[in-house]
Amino acid sequence: LVWQAEPEMPPLHSFIHIRNGQSGQPMHPETGSEVWAQEEHQVIGAIPTTAHVPGRLYWDEFWVPIPEEMVPGEYLLEIGLFHAETGEPLDIPPEAVQPPHRILWRSILLPNVTVE
Repeated sequence: LVWQAEPEMPPLHSFIHIRNGQSGQPMHPETGSEVWAQEEHQVIGAIPTTAHVPGRLYWDEFWVPIPEEMVPGEYLLEIGLFHAETGEPLDIPPEAVQPPHRILWRSILLPNVTVE
């Protein structure tokens, strides 16, 4: 992922989730959640967001293992940012998201992932 810094960034963490994308898909057997795989980063671009330079782009690479028990099908790939201190997700301004991406509450949905 590539994030662009804005002026006076608070301490933020990033996340990626792979979650159910179709009704009737089973929940994760261990957690009972729609989220099958996830990863979080406490720093973006190898430095805290409070030190980001406004307008600069920061690379945020994720490696998310797919659980062996994950049922084949289409899954949502969800990304976002949340406040490090409160855990509260950041609001996504609608004008910042262009198709094929879309907003899911306070996160961005990228094109679906197919698990075979």
